[in-house]
Amino acid sequence: MDLSQFDTALKGEVGATMTVLSPADDSPLIDETTGEPVTITLLGADSPTYQSTMHRVAKSGREIRLGGRGSVQIDSQQVAANKIALLAACTKSWCGIVFEGQALACNEANAKRLYIALPWLREQVDAFVQDRSNFLGD
Repeated sequence: MDLSQFDTALKGEVGATMTVLSPADDSPLIDETTGEPVTITLLGADSPTYQSTMHRVAKSGREIRLGGRGSVQIDSQQVAANKIALLAACTKSWCGIVFEGQALACNEANAKRLYIALPWLREQVDAFVQDRSNFLGD
């Protein structure tokens, strides 16, 4: 078997499309103007973009600090902010995203805005990005 068919770094950088599910009942959300599912195209956790962003964030060293007497302190707010920045960097495109009555252009700032405001969406995106099987199709 040729293991290169499981190159999740390469396929993760190409990206895969996630259908956004309702937090109420897990049904696909539908764009009211097109009748199509609301989707977000994401890069995978093994992609070079994800990995380089993760290392850049880790180098900042702001989420974990040494405390007194060698103890370690974790800044949970910074951990959350870093995760949001990481997911926003992996957000490649989207269709049907409307927030507060406005269709949003897909960019890192708007992705961060959504992932901060909507924890349920952030959790879906994170789970999708971490699931290697999403990046092995076709």
